[in-house]
Amino acid sequence: MTAKQTIIDQAAHWHVASMRDDMDWDAFTRWLEETPEHRTRYDEIARADAMLLGNREALRAGRASDQRPERPRRWGLWAGAGAAAAAVLALALNLPSGPKPASSHYVTGDTSRQIALKDGSSIELAPHSQIDIGDMAGQTTGQAMRLSGGAYFDIRHDPARTMTIAAGPLELRDIGTRFDVQTDGDSVRVAVAQGSVSVTAPELEHTVPVSGGHALVYDHASSHAQVEPLDQQAVGTWRHGQLFYDDTPLTLVAQDLERYGGIHVDLPPDLRGRRFSGVLTVGEGQKTARDLARLMGLDLVRGAGGRLSLRQR
Repeated sequence: MTAKQTIIDQAAHWHVASMRDDMDWDAFTRWLEETPEHRTRYDEIARADAMLLGNREALRAGRASDQRPERPRRWGLWAGAGAAAAAVLALALNLPSGPKPASSHYVTGDTSRQIALKDGSSIELAPHSQIDIGDMAGQTTGQAMRLSGGAYFDIRHDPARTMTIAAGPLELRDIGTRFDVQTDGDSVRVAVAQGSVSVTAPELEHTVPVSGGHALVYDHASSHAQVEPLDQQAVGTWRHGQLFYDDTPLTLVAQDLERYGGIHVDLPPDLRGRRFSGVLTVGEGQKTARDLARLMGLDLVRGAGGRLSLRQR
């Protein structure tokens, strides 16, 4: 058996296992991130299976003499599953493709917005943010999004669908989980409450898995990604008026103050590399900015036009 066939066989086994209650998601994530080909082959298996289920009528018409029950079958865990998977892929390539996906564009002002997806998943788009969503017609086998700003994702588990989210220079891949993303274009923070998210970027040597109870902070200027544990209850708390930080770039904190508190704080170049840990309460006006300055041992000064700036003491 070739190396490629072995990976296809493993992908088929994982796809079937994902439909059971005893699925080992940690082991699956480790296998998925071992090599980019694992993700590619798994995506092919999932798409092929979804296409077969979405084209049941065409398949029945082609085998009208078959008297077996019409209920769609899922693959079993048999020896040689790779050969069966390859046959499924070949058949899927010959099935008619559906309509081209449409795209939906959402923009928020001073308040957040709930977005319901067709599969039961949901997104809470943060204030002063925008997201483009590629909506697949018919059987959903994939969804591509581009986020600017912040959003909390509650994604329903569906092994037949691959979701990708572009946030600044990062690309996130998700099968089913709850996580929060904040980006100012250069820095990105990904905090996972439940499940696992895969993170890639052109500057990163490897795909980085971020599991529940962890956060990844990526700085584009240094091409550095850091994963740290965090309290799962702290994920997405901006929805309830609080902002939790653990060694977070000050540029992201300042962006959050503007997005959630309507407070614009300028950062001089010598402070943009600083990082902040602490809790801030939004909705209290400039007091939030004063709290930030006090916790960091900085001065908050008012400049021309009433603009606020942080300065070294």
